[in-house]
Amino acid sequence: PCLVLTAVGIIFYFLVPESPHWLFSKGREQSAVESLNRVARTNGYPVLPQGVSLISATGSCEENRGSGDGSFTVLWSTPFFRRSLGCLAFGWFTVSVCYYGLEFNAASL
Repeated sequence: PCLVLTAVGIIFYFLVPESPHWLFSKGREQSAVESLNRVARTNGYPVLPQGVSLISATGSCEENRGSGDGSFTVLWSTPFFRRSLGCLAFGWFTVSVCYYGLEFNAASL
């Protein structure tokens, strides 16, 4: 089974192209445009015009770095974040206690 999964992974590595987003983020804009054109042709959409240039929606990484405060208090800033953090903390605690209990009583199982 492991050999089959490895073979399938190797085959897909050569068949599945990189995403246009990844190519653009690595500075390979021309390859990203070619990938977008290939996807457009496959889905029956018109290809991008010749000489089109992609732009970043959020600016460069250097511009965005340090724009947020990045502190722990951001996690408590909205109800969604509070609920998410509470669920994650509860799940972590529950899994940890269950694992500890199973490990503690493993000899008697």
